[in-house]
Amino acid sequence: MNKPSHFHIGYGRSGSTWIQREIFKKNNKNINFIRSREWLIKRAKKSSDLKNAYPNFKSNSVVLESEEGLIGDEFKDHYELAKKIYWINPKAKILICIRSQYSIIKSFYYLYIKKGGIDSFEEYLETIINNKKFNYWKIYKTYVKKFGKKNIKIVFFEDLINEPNCFVTQINSWLGVKTIDFKFDISRNKNQSYDYIYIEVLRILNIFLGISKLPRGNNDKVSNELRKKIKLRKLLFSFLSIIIKPIKFFKLSKKLEFNNKFLKKIKKFYHANNNLIFQELCEKKNRKYYP
Repeated sequence: MNKPSHFHIGYGRSGSTWIQREIFKKNNKNINFIRSREWLIKRAKKSSDLKNAYPNFKSNSVVLESEEGLIGDEFKDHYELAKKIYWINPKAKILICIRSQYSIIKSFYYLYIKKGGIDSFEEYLETIINNKKFNYWKIYKTYVKKFGKKNIKIVFFEDLINEPNCFVTQINSWLGVKTIDFKFDISRNKNQSYDYIYIEVLRILNIFLGISKLPRGNNDKVSNELRKKIKLRKLLFSFLSIIIKPIKFFKLSKKLEFNNKFLKKIKKFYHANNNLIFQELCEKKNRKYYP
């Protein structure tokens, strides 16, 4: 086999790191968990560009590519990548983990700011809605059109929180492997988040220090000058956090929330599409969490 049989493509902030750590890597007897070829896939212009994207695998284990960036970035979803994954393996099985737009947008905003973003929450929300990101129905139909309904598996982040054993069983069923007997750390499934005041301080530091959106992974592409700014931001943020702590302690700060204007926009845009995806999947228990 010289190509993955299974692709876990996202969403980010929906348990991807936990899934990789607690399921894929601990299930290493059954799964050949390979290094992502995300950037090679994104740059490909034709199928031949991906001909030698993966080495030959001699084992009988499941060959898995797991990369949350394949479904999109902080601003938009990448529907065009379905075609490129199809170039790699037209019979691939696709796993997509979705999360309520009410919570995933907030989590993505924190990630955006952490990476050096400077837009306010309202500005970021406007961009997300204009780009129609997190339209799960459209993502689902895009991949069904390419790979067929039986090869697309949707799981819910809310199940990871509320019914982790069921969540693990669903993913292992998608992989076609038995649920192995191990203890997983459910306490580590939550992405770090801050009160609004912490996020706003970080955003202001990004503006003050002139930190642009950071290259993914903070890798060698980051210049020495930018590295110094990142180090300084960390130092300043640590100092300011000490000052902010009393505000949080006395509950004078607030959580990141939608104002009424955007709450209405979110409900208006996502409600109909969410109904379609839940009807398609015959799923009822998690519907209450979604717009």
